[in-house]
Amino acid sequence: MFGPSAILEAVMIRMLALLAVAPATAAVAPAGDAPKKPAVKKTVRTKEPPALTWLELQAALLKARSSKRPVAVLFAPESYRGAGTFTGKVVRAALDESEALVARVRPPARPKLPEKPTSGACDRLIRKYQAKRRDYEKLASGCGVRADESSVVLLAPDGRVLSALARPDAGDLLSALEALPGRLAEVARTKSGAEAGEGSPGEEAEFALAAPAAPDRPARLPGWALGRDGLPVVGTVSTGTVFDVRPVVHPNGRYISLEVRATFAKLKVEIPPKDED
Repeated sequence: MFGPSAILEAVMIRMLALLAVAPATAAVAPAGDAPKKPAVKKTVRTKEPPALTWLELQAALLKARSSKRPVAVLFAPESYRGAGTFTGKVVRAALDESEALVARVRPPARPKLPEKPTSGACDRLIRKYQAKRRDYEKLASGCGVRADESSVVLLAPDGRVLSALARPDAGDLLSALEALPGRLAEVARTKSGAEAGEGSPGEEAEFALAAPAAPDRPARLPGWALGRDGLPVVGTVSTGTVFDVRPVVHPNGRYISLEVRATFAKLKVEIPPKDED
């Protein structure tokens, strides 16, 4: 058994050992401090611009006239995903800065035949499609672009064509949008000069979509039919006796009827007189 002095000595040694260890522990982990969490890297996401609001052409022209804003018109099918959709960040920023409205004109879709087609129904669908196609081609030609390729046309608030870009890339669109303020200022000066009577009597204005539609015939000079490019319009003339034959299949598929129509035509050529100076 240990005596009181031995027990007291053991307790003193234990207390000294604890006091020697406590400062080192306090230096490593001070009392009351919470453990630090590892730093987390924050990723900054740029805010995407809102989606464009594509308008119909007539609605865009009316809004442009009232708000004095230009219009960017895209001639392209629904499947087009090129630069003309203004989805690129740089091109979209230039478009927003120009405050231009956007309109989209789509070519007519090919007609879908019914499950049980008849000759009359097919003819109506084809004629309707051809009429829409002619209107689309006429509109594209009036804007200075071709109907068989994707194009972007920039219009003034009054409908005048400022720029016509065929199959544009981002660089073409940026150049046209950067030059847009200068073109608009030029149009404004021309318009103010015309209103003040400074324009010459024989001076013609540029093509404008907002102007009344011209008659459905090519522009004419004495004796010739000329297109917008100044070249003669070449057509086909049928003369003599012409038979138009159209087969019509009976719905039951057992009979075929022929519609025959005879036409007698004679070509009369007139040579226009020369213009006298």
